[in-house]
Amino acid sequence: MATPGYLDTLGIHLISGRDFSRESSTSPRVAIVNQVFADMFFPHENPIGESVSGGGVTYEIIGVTNNIKSRFLGEDLRPVLFRSLPQTVASDPSFEGYTILARTAADSPSVAASVRSIIRDMDPTLAVFNLFLPRLAGTLFAVFGTVGLLLAAIGLYGIMNHTVSLRLREIGIRMALGAQTSSVERLFLRRGLQLTAAGLAIGLPAAFVIAKLFNSILYGIKPNDAITFISIPLFLAFVALLASYIPARRATKLDPMIALRYE
Repeated sequence: MATPGYLDTLGIHLISGRDFSRESSTSPRVAIVNQVFADMFFPHENPIGESVSGGGVTYEIIGVTNNIKSRFLGEDLRPVLFRSLPQTVASDPSFEGYTILARTAADSPSVAASVRSIIRDMDPTLAVFNLFLPRLAGTLFAVFGTVGLLLAAIGLYGIMNHTVSLRLREIGIRMALGAQTSSVERLFLRRGLQLTAAGLAIGLPAAFVIAKLFNSILYGIKPNDAITFISIPLFLAFVALLASYIPARRATKLDPMIALRYE
């Protein structure tokens, strides 16, 4: 359900026909549809002036818009039909409330306060409330994702560090037998790289499959986003190699006798 000016406010473009104007509850029912709707029900013909029926009501199509997102940002394109709010509100009221959309170049909080004031002047009994915005949800996902990545990096570093530290005695033996510092460091870096490669071989396909489950809540990126699937594994691989190199280098600096006595 929409009122005159709704399409312009949201930047929805009319491909043909007209917007709602002065429809009333007693005038013939009219509707505006999107291109998907027109292609589905009126292929290869002009839908303007045609009639569609639903819920016991017949509507005359007066306009066709470009394709839009109608329910949530991550959805696939679907047919959409706009009904005139003045013609519909009496017979089919929304029990979830109505949304007022305001487009402005001014500061958003000040505009919101003005809109609330106008609504209260019109009807002080109306409840005015806010909904979580997609931007807020996106921000929360970004925060949680960043925290999760940091926790994964810390956990990965701790595990790799601990794994190398358990082999401190082996490092002491190698050094006592005359192994070069660089060769010992390369050995543990190579083993760390092998473990990292094994983890990536298991984790990347699993992440690719799981990401598809979140396709409906993603906006602006795809579940198989190349930048994400390249940058994050490279970052974690760097953390793993760093966690292998630092304790190994530290161990090679110890006196071999101290390393041999390490338990």
